[in-house]
Amino acid sequence: MEQENSLIPEEEIKNPEILETSTNDEPVVAESKAVENAKEKKEVPEIDFSILSTEEIIRQAQKLINDYPVVSLKEIFEGLPEIFESRYKEALAIFTADGDKPEDFEYKNDNRERFNALYKLYKDKKNATARQTEAEREENLKIKLGIIEELKALVQKEEALDKTFQEFRDLQERWRNTGMVPQGQLNGLLETYHHHVENFYNYIKINKELRDLDLKRNLDAKNALCEEAEKM
Repeated sequence: MEQENSLIPEEEIKNPEILETSTNDEPVVAESKAVENAKEKKEVPEIDFSILSTEEIIRQAQKLINDYPVVSLKEIFEGLPEIFESRYKEALAIFTADGDKPEDFEYKNDNRERFNALYKLYKDKKNATARQTEAEREENLKIKLGIIEELKALVQKEEALDKTFQEFRDLQERWRNTGMVPQGQLNGLLETYHHHVENFYNYIKINKELRDLDLKRNLDAKNALCEEAEKM
């Protein structure tokens, strides 16, 4: 009996709330392959695009798209259209400075069209990454729902408690190593997970109390037999 309990921490059975500090519901894992790549590569260089020519802006922007994951480029690319718009306004101001009408202004800048195509490429990549991330989170949700089902089944097993407890530990580890789930599912998922974790600890505690009671009864019976034998 003592060996059967060797893998079950006494303090954890008495205080299952310590689980809150050990399950790590939001593990430090990549939420998508794109995010993993972003962390593995070097940091995106800081570039002051406002002082560059439109030709150089396109060259640098193209290089960033080629060399870095799109998830790390949002802050940079979202500000570039404003720069091109400011260049247009500058050219318009120069045109109208001598009294020409704004409606007569023809802005000719091939780089603007090239940038629009590049910006569309950025948007397409960004949307594709978002779809990939969502698909990965849906897959993670399936995995975690499966882990919960396995947790529920643990309390129905008829095997040594130390073996069951190790299976429980393995499920906790799998939970921690599984990535994020869709945000709308997170709260309900965690609530269900903690509910079944608590049920498991209650199951372990009750079984331990029952075994202790059986041991005490067996010891009492043994002592009683010994006393009877001594009287004979």
